[in-house]
Amino acid sequence: MDIGKIPRGEDFAHKFARGEWAETVLIETIERQDDIFAFQYGISRGDALETKAELDEVKEPGVEEMKRPDVLVFSEERIEQIEDESQELIHDFVAGSPDERAEILPKLEQKGIQSKAEMALEAESSKFHIENRQYNSSLSAYVKDEDYPRLQSWRDQNEVPIFVCQLFFDKAYIIPFSAYEEYADEARNGSVPVSGFVHDDIPVIWKPGLQAKVEDFPHANLLGEFTESPSVVKRTNDGIEKCEFDWSRSGQLESTDSSFFSGGKLSLEKPLTNYL
Repeated sequence: MDIGKIPRGEDFAHKFARGEWAETVLIETIERQDDIFAFQYGISRGDALETKAELDEVKEPGVEEMKRPDVLVFSEERIEQIEDESQELIHDFVAGSPDERAEILPKLEQKGIQSKAEMALEAESSKFHIENRQYNSSLSAYVKDEDYPRLQSWRDQNEVPIFVCQLFFDKAYIIPFSAYEEYADEARNGSVPVSGFVHDDIPVIWKPGLQAKVEDFPHANLLGEFTESPSVVKRTNDGIEKCEFDWSRSGQLESTDSSFFSGGKLSLEKPLTNYL
């Protein structure tokens, strides 16, 4: 099934571009796998959404009560069993502008298409190079407090397991959302019985949330490594171009520009559905 071009992609537009990169890499990676199909869900992070006001204009319904995961993953067999009308809705939704996607989304969900997914992915990116760190400080895959109950609500309503995917410059990790739920209450009380899991302000975005240290938390798995490195780019009046950058001792990207990652090729450690 041809899903068309994936929508385009610390200011608002820059933050969205970073998130869109993670979604795009995951979808392109899934497209190279056999027997599975994926598409971006909810409102696209790109397509010329430059301000929060513009995002508010195309917010999907029910956004205050639940958070739609970034990517839905289906088995091709299940997609082929979906009626033609629903397949057309999926195609139009993926190829549409933000306004068109907001209009199509209720129709797509009325058909229950989202509930037919094998798994749902929350895609996050961090401006770090894991192997470039000069001292050992495990990085985190996080779920913001404001998103936690809304993700639960979506999962309970649709009965689709959610996985958090955290992408760095050189590697990606995957953690089941259920693992965050297992230790959430204890983390908030400061008494977690496992290593590598805390509740604290999330670095860089400085919002409270649950943080799973990707190299320490027992439920964190290496999703894959980049066999082709992403580019470090900035947005200009003429589009996107590469920019100068360096890595700090902690492995964090350093650049005078509002830089973010673009492109790259992620090679999976094992088939994505093996994590189910």
